[in-house]
Amino acid sequence: LALGVVIDESGSMCGHEQHAAAVSAIALAESFDSLNAPVMVCGPRNGGRGARGGRSTYSDDYYAEDSHQGETARGVETTVAYHRHDRVVIDLFKDWHESFKAVKHRFASVQATGSTPLSDGIQFAMQELNRRPERHRIIVVLTDGCPDNSAVVKRQIRLAKEAGITIIGVGISGAEYYLPSLFVDHHIVVDDLNMLPKRMMEVVGAIVFPRSARKAALDGKVGNDRQRRRA
Repeated sequence: LALGVVIDESGSMCGHEQHAAAVSAIALAESFDSLNAPVMVCGPRNGGRGARGGRSTYSDDYYAEDSHQGETARGVETTVAYHRHDRVVIDLFKDWHESFKAVKHRFASVQATGSTPLSDGIQFAMQELNRRPERHRIIVVLTDGCPDNSAVVKRQIRLAKEAGITIIGVGISGAEYYLPSLFVDHHIVVDDLNMLPKRMMEVVGAIVFPRSARKAALDGKVGNDRQRRRA
């Protein structure tokens, strides 16, 4: 199993949520690293949410064409459609080949700033997992709410599923109303951080060790060997 962890480093994560996300990432990285399962932990962040120049009306329709009314240089109100609002930085807290003990100090640098470019973090994790040979490839997303563009994330979840990559959304503090509609197949919402390890292992265990296996379609049946021997 190969595990990619994406930490939401948006401004709304400041305070308890930021601490909870860092502790959760540490718990995952340390646990799976102790099992010799390769783990990568990253965090996407940016420098702001608004469009540059003039007053703007925000639209997160990824597939809409950009529409500009007036001249932004003169401060005329503008309507802009886009899903990336500023430059995006991917903080790498742990790479696949690094041991947790060697990099655990980096988790103290988890930030909480700007908006929520969660799709960029998921994209980075998907690209990394595309290079992994493990049978089970999982991405855990630690977040407190909605991304800058939910349509992009939903598309990423569908593409990941088609590639055999499972994405699990983990809601921290107040994400219980939004997370299930975004991460429909696999999501966890915990109010008590102490419950995270148990809930996480339940979800991961169900993926790696499904309770019921699919039955193959058979053409005809083969008789019982013991009955034939007795005859």
